Amino acid sequence: MTHQIVEAKDYSYLLGTLEGFSDELLKQHFELYNGYVKSVNEINEKISSLTQKKGNPSYSQYRSLLSFKSFPQNGVVLHEFYFSNLNSQKTSPSQKLLEFINHEFNSFDEFILDLKEAGKSARSGWVILSYDERQVKIQNSVIDLHDEHLPLLNIPLLVLDVWEHAYTVDYGINKADYLDAFVKNIDWETVSKRFDNVCKHDIC
Repeated sequence: MTHQIVEAKDYSYLLGTLEGFSDELLKQHFELYNGYVKSVNEINEKISSLTQKKGNPSYSQYRSLLSFKSFPQNGVVLHEFYFSNLNSQKTSPSQKLLEFINHEFNSFDEFILDLKEAGKSARSGWVILSYDERQVKIQNSVIDLHDEHLPLLNIPLLVLDVWEHAYTVDYGINKADYLDAFVKNIDWETVSKRFDNVCKHDIC
């Protein structure tokens, strides 16, 4: 059985453009992202090469491959959301997204404070501003690992990487300064488009 090859996306256009992000930091981050892409392809290749896909909840090769895959696969997706919502240009949320932000967080400034505090709360991992289809609201969630604590029926709008590799090259253990730099480089046009796409399929 053949399988589709996952191809890494090129985010080199970010080099030399982001305030507070050195090229060395970004290059190392791109390399790590490419490693996740490689791992997904290796696991897919092993799954497709199985002559028999035998399942067993205690242990089977098929079960192991499927369970291991979620970590690098989510690593690919989350990194692509993260890199894509970075931009050196100063942008603003759309009016509709701003209405949701003000409703849930009282104001845009309070949302930014909440985003940063959520980032400080993560042991490692991610903060995701997502649209909750079930509750018809937006919310920040902390995800310590790629494949744990993922809120179901939540569509990512803004993804913040708070693994140490996302900032230690430039900031050491000073996560707070990294969070300040991240906020300055949010591509709100991209985040707003993600929100608009959700609204096309739901009542907003």
